[in-house]
Amino acid sequence: MQQNSLIIMSNPIKLRYNRIVWGLLFLVLLIGILFIYVDYTGLINENVPQRSNEISKKPSLTYKSRQFYLNGQPLQIISGTINYFRVHRKYWRTRLLQLKAAGFNTVDTCIPWNLHEKTKGSFNFHADFNIRKFIKLAQSVGLYVIIKPGPFVGSQIDFGGLPGWLLKDANMRVRSMYMGFTLAVDNYFQVLMHQLVDLQASPNGGPIIAIQLEHEYGSFGDSLQYLHFLRSTLRRYGATEAFYACETVEGFSRHRRLNGDFIGINFNRPEDGRRMISNRQAWGRDLPLFVSELWSGHQLNWNALDRHDVIRPATLANLISKLLGPMRASLSLHMFHGGTNFGFMASRLVATSHDWDAPVHESGSRDTLKYRAVAAAVSMATGNRSDSSGRRRAEKELFGIVGGSGGRVKDYGNFSIDSVLTWSELINLIEDPKLYESAKFMEEVDQNFGFIVYRSAFKAGQVVTVDGYVADWGLLLINGAPPDPADPSSGQLSGAIPRQHDQQQQVQQQQPAQRHLSLKRSQLAAPTNTLDLIVENLGRSSSSSGGAPEANAQRKGLASWQSLNAEQLQAPGRLLINEQPVPSYKIYSLRLDAAFMAKVAVRRSSWLSVSSAAALPRGQPGLYRASLRLMDEPLADTYLDMSAWRKGVAFVNGFNLGRYWTEAGPQRTLYLPAPLLRRGDNEVIIFELIRPGSHVSFMRSPKFVYPV
Repeated sequence: MQQNSLIIMSNPIKLRYNRIVWGLLFLVLLIGILFIYVDYTGLINENVPQRSNEISKKPSLTYKSRQFYLNGQPLQIISGTINYFRVHRKYWRTRLLQLKAAGFNTVDTCIPWNLHEKTKGSFNFHADFNIRKFIKLAQSVGLYVIIKPGPFVGSQIDFGGLPGWLLKDANMRVRSMYMGFTLAVDNYFQVLMHQLVDLQASPNGGPIIAIQLEHEYGSFGDSLQYLHFLRSTLRRYGATEAFYACETVEGFSRHRRLNGDFIGINFNRPEDGRRMISNRQAWGRDLPLFVSELWSGHQLNWNALDRHDVIRPATLANLISKLLGPMRASLSLHMFHGGTNFGFMASRLVATSHDWDAPVHESGSRDTLKYRAVAAAVSMATGNRSDSSGRRRAEKELFGIVGGSGGRVKDYGNFSIDSVLTWSELINLIEDPKLYESAKFMEEVDQNFGFIVYRSAFKAGQVVTVDGYVADWGLLLINGAPPDPADPSSGQLSGAIPRQHDQQQQVQQQQPAQRHLSLKRSQLAAPTNTLDLIVENLGRSSSSSGGAPEANAQRKGLASWQSLNAEQLQAPGRLLINEQPVPSYKIYSLRLDAAFMAKVAVRRSSWLSVSSAAALPRGQPGLYRASLRLMDEPLADTYLDMSAWRKGVAFVNGFNLGRYWTEAGPQRTLYLPAPLLRRGDNEVIIFELIRPGSHVSFMRSPKFVYPV
């Protein structure tokens, strides 16, 4: 009995001891979490040394007395922009050789997050997105590499390279310290640097010598905390090389430079360059002059009135000569080769062709005045400092590949449309539509690109009202046809698509509006009618000038603006029949991705012959198929002429060539690289929204038609 009482008496002591131990463990854990959070969010002071688990190796690229040094040796960076994702991978080596042959020693490229992580948590570094292969090819032809991992990269790519799925979070604040954004960036940088860490010059002897941090951030914001977070995160995942920022005139005066980083300036007008160069000198005597983007031309927008901002070869060559010669500057020619906005990668209102009027054309031809002028300017300015033997080797290899000039292009002629997949058949192939009581944004239903369809049933009505606006282009159908069957364009709805010259005007906030469409009695059926609103995502802005309000309000679909505490917030719009909201929406995600197009191609029984489809209502969307048969002739690049069509997307052998929009112009053709073709039958599928043509044509030259 005494022994039992002793045991009972000892229990409270043991319990008290356990509580103390667990309390201490919890306190240690809490302190650890707080330390990680403070460091993670960039709240540590800029001058605090790096954490022990960050890479502390010295970068190979340094600077002093306004001069770059690579491993202690003077280096004048002469770079050209070639974005690997805008070029078919079979042409990467050729484009890099063209750069080397022109006297350049470096290539720089953006790395768009949204192309490598199209779906949250699912990464793609294969085929045309194999950034490792591109960088290794650059090294093999004797080029250094500058990478631009963003996370915002600009470059006229959708959302500036940010993934659309970020906007599923209704409170998202991109390019900021918002935790939902920083967590996603941290995860992406970890995966990306795993691909690149061993390709850096320090300590592995790789070709990567510098890393651009963000893109023109001074035009967007001024958070030093955010920039520090990006740099420390990249360092934590293995980045060893020098960081730099780039700015235009607009953001240069507001830019906040991190200690140790250098600055690049972006311009094409000499007066802008002079203003920024004078400001740069006020920052310190050591900073080298680095023109991170010397524009060789300009992007092409839908609805462009003329070829604005064209830079003549002589003007560009003169700028290069002055920068490389008397000013001893380093530079990047943006673009050296523009390439193509394949698929849905273009930013808002930017055309599919990204030729840019660059020295090397979209098809890879360097038989241009601009290429010769640029190569001559580089050679004269650098003299014996250039790698002449490397240039000769590049020229020799190029001659063996493409006969010296580059870019074999062929006219394959005309091919008739042979079959049609109607709208009613097409929409039934879309898997897993969802029923909602209200409209949803594209991002809310886990869709980033393509088209979203809002379907609703109603019994009778005279007027359909779109309460809000479409982001960015829409088509309304009643029982599969336009509201006015005699007018195929009667169901078209457009967001803000101004004719403009300034790329900074691309995104315009729209005020709440209503569009009323009257219905014809002949369109209505009994007892139930079907309303379809098809909304096309034409891309999110890649500009920094609008700041956070515009950047965070780029959700796609049926939208409206709502006021909350004097702030304009984006919200889903509504559809009304006779002024009464429709009770529900069946939402279809028409992604037109590779998986869907493969499914469509094998559904032979669903396709109608052209003769059987002749009686279909005008103005009805559909898929149209033709076959390009190639037998003995060598395969060559070509241009798909869409002049006889109106608006849609074109595919060849399942590959998305990009959007066409003949009504808006000026682009009328789509570039088709030869590696996408094969001997025998090549399947051409056109998704046309308004009015199909009877055939497709393949031409040797691109076609652009300007209204003035």
